[in-house]
Amino acid sequence: MADRRTRLWDNNRQRQYWESTQAAAERATARKEGAHTVQALDTIWTSLGPDERSLMEYLLLSGRRSVIALYEDELFNTLVAKGLLQTPPGVGTLLMRKLETSFSVPRAVWQALHEAKSRLLPSTHEDASRRLAELSTFVQSRIRL
Repeated sequence: MADRRTRLWDNNRQRQYWESTQAAAERATARKEGAHTVQALDTIWTSLGPDERSLMEYLLLSGRRSVIALYEDELFNTLVAKGLLQTPPGVGTLLMRKLETSFSVPRAVWQALHEAKSRLLPSTHEDASRRLAELSTFVQSRIRL
């Protein structure tokens, strides 16, 4: 009867628990906002195909951070896989087939793209207006305006 109980939860374990919980929350937020993509943005940008680059260029030139398109559109899904676009949480069930959803550029990626805009899209203001008109016809069939 003289045995003392071993405490399973002490101050040290509680501190470790809260630190790991906080770190996990910070990692999840960074991932949601696209911090991991920003670190590899130049590599990702150079690996884009012509259609992928055209869509991202359209978003940058038009100032649209999000668009509505078919969930199954391969172009949008490859950009999601590369981290340049994301879908809302919970999207992706079988019920989404043939339906539309929103695709948006993560906040950190959007900010990084704007900061690197002159390097990624070297053109004058007049060229940008003309290029946006060209890209609008390309994108028009894929997104809901």
